[in-house]
Amino acid sequence: MPSVGRPGAPGYGVRIDGATRNIVLDANLLRETRPGDQATQQVGIYIGPQADYITAAKNILEGNLKSPIVDESHGGHNQLAYLSGR
Repeated sequence: MPSVGRPGAPGYGVRIDGATRNIVLDANLLRETRPGDQATQQVGIYIGPQADYITAAKNILEGNLKSPIVDESHGGHNQLAYLSGR
């Protein structure tokens, strides 16, 4: 995967990668404040293929995001929800 935050490459508010388990993201505010083409955070929360048992609840994801949550994990045990931002 490309480096986070480079112009033209995906950036993440939170990136969970590797063999990671049992993470809880609860009641956070993730915000991309840069306008249009200047935005580097394209995804609010990214979950990689080896991550499992990830819980996201009551998080607010705001701004110019292409996708609020991207879940590429294969475990099937994640519980993911978020509140729309402004």
